[in-house]
Amino acid sequence: QDMDTMVQKFELGDCKTSSQVNQNGDSTTTQQSNCVLVVDDAIVNAKVAVSILNKFGYTTDTANNGREALEKAASKRYAAILMDIEMPIMNGIDATKALRSRGDRTLIIGISGHAEVQRDICIAAGMNNYIAKPLKPDDLKNALAGKQVAVSAIIHQQHQQTMKAHQAGALPSDEWSDF
Repeated sequence: QDMDTMVQKFELGDCKTSSQVNQNGDSTTTQQSNCVLVVDDAIVNAKVAVSILNKFGYTTDTANNGREALEKAASKRYAAILMDIEMPIMNGIDATKALRSRGDRTLIIGISGHAEVQRDICIAAGMNNYIAKPLKPDDLKNALAGKQVAVSAIIHQQHQQTMKAHQAGALPSDEWSDF
């Protein structure tokens, strides 16, 4: 089979939900804790990510842009979000900043075809990690397991300190524009 035929046959996932009854006897809906939100405007890239994640035992939801990701993340709790950087309507950097500003601490892994050039930008925006396209199963598995997060956490902490300094007026605005 050629790649086009395989891509056409492949279905994008939808995280399963289950009903539970809380202490008041009300039915509540919860999502599986192994569900990953894949955010990518390129359908082939999303299908590749979903396929890899399914092989790892994850279920998936998909979004085509950052705005859709914000809507989905507001209604479900995800184990992780795999976030493309360059998308129409709302890019992955702005979507991550919005998620972090509302207190969302979900593991966010940035993905881009621009290799290490984007890494610092992703981490500064609040992503936990970054991997380059094309996605490699081992890279994705390591990112989901939190590998390389220590370096990312240091960069994120430095960014947070810079943000606080800027908000306190300790940095000129031209230095802030780098973020």
